[in-house]
Amino acid sequence: MVDTTVCYRHSQRPTRLRCSECERYICAECSYDAPVGQRCPECHRQVGTTEVRRMRDLSALSGASVTRALLLLIVAGYVAQSVIPGLASPMIQTVDAIDDGQLWRLVTTAFLHGGLFHIALNGYALYILGPPIERGVGAAAFAALWVVSAIGGGVAVHTIGGYTAVVGASGALFGLFGYFLVLGWQQRSTRAGRGLLRQFGYLLLINAAAPLLFPIISWQGHLGGLLTGMAITALWARFGRAGSRPKVAAALLVGVLLIGAIVLI
Repeated sequence: MVDTTVCYRHSQRPTRLRCSECERYICAECSYDAPVGQRCPECHRQVGTTEVRRMRDLSALSGASVTRALLLLIVAGYVAQSVIPGLASPMIQTVDAIDDGQLWRLVTTAFLHGGLFHIALNGYALYILGPPIERGVGAAAFAALWVVSAIGGGVAVHTIGGYTAVVGASGALFGLFGYFLVLGWQQRSTRAGRGLLRQFGYLLLINAAAPLLFPIISWQGHLGGLLTGMAITALWARFGRAGSRPKVAAALLVGVLLIGAIVLI
């Protein structure tokens, strides 16, 4: 039996890299950098060796329907909370509400924000990070990653403490950071992987320092979302060739465990 942890073209070369298209194992020599992940020679040839992708093409919303919908919901939520008094009250995550079993607030609070700067920052981050992930894993899996990461951020805020009420999509966004960190670590022997680790390592350092300068920022929510996104992405890597449904199921399993933890604590 052929060892599945060696390059499919070089049977003597152990590797943990996989083609992001067909998911065959490939070594560094056989790896071609792709917008998200890497491709084997065959998949790279099918796309075309002359293909050029500009950064604005990678961040465009084409082929990213869930990202577009999330952006619209975030904007709609902010407008609605601004013009309709009391609308946000049953949606904001508060300690008392979660203790009373109103667990939907772990998700709905991600569509509310504390001001124009807050929503602009989170909206721009989603616009940049969302499309490449969604195109890489599929719409359903991306939606599950977003929602469960939001739950993870809310669970961390509630469990660790520090705030009586929180709003914002930061927990979900940090789940996307977690996705790229795990992806970069998995691809650390490639130039693209090392670039991801450097880029998101710097971003994490900046965000880790932000709560020290602005105490209103919930580092607990950031940490919870980050760890949740990393856990989901690590589970996805274990599935190998699994399609969208197993990825969604894995993310939902993490969500169930988080909900179970907050109910039992």
